[in-house]
Amino acid sequence: MTSRCLKLGLPEVAAIIGELHRKERVGWRKNRLLVVKLAAQGHMTSAEVADLCGISRGHLFEWLKAVRTGGIEEFLRMGTRGRPEGWRKGVSTMVMEAFEAKLKAGEFVTMQQARQWLAEEHGIKSDYQRV
Repeated sequence: MTSRCLKLGLPEVAAIIGELHRKERVGWRKNRLLVVKLAAQGHMTSAEVADLCGISRGHLFEWLKAVRTGGIEEFLRMGTRGRPEGWRKGVSTMVMEAFEAKLKAGEFVTMQQARQWLAEEHGIKSDYQRV
C-alpha cells in the first residue's frame, strides 16, 4: 500500500505561503504556516507533516480545513490552545514571582539550591528537570 502525498488544493495560498512563513517571527504562527507550506508543496504525507511539525494528524487536518474555509488570515486568527505563557503546574503565581526574584538576585548558584528552597519554603518537591 502506498501513501498519498498531502495536497492543500489552493494555488493562491501556495503562491504566497513561502514568503509568509519566511517573514514570520512568532513561533506558534511560524509552525502553523509551516504546516500549510508543506501541504501546499504536496511532497509529504499527512503523517510526515504532522511528525515534522510536532502536531497530531487531527490538528493538521483541522488547520488545513480552516485554511480552506477561511483563508490564511482567518486560520492565523484561530485561538491557540494550551496553557497561558508562564504557567507552571502546581506552582502559584506568587511562588513563581518570588522564585524569579531570587534568580535575578543571584541567590541560587546551583539547581539543587533552587529545589531545596522550593521544598523548604513552599513544600514543592520536584525533579531536577522540572525546576
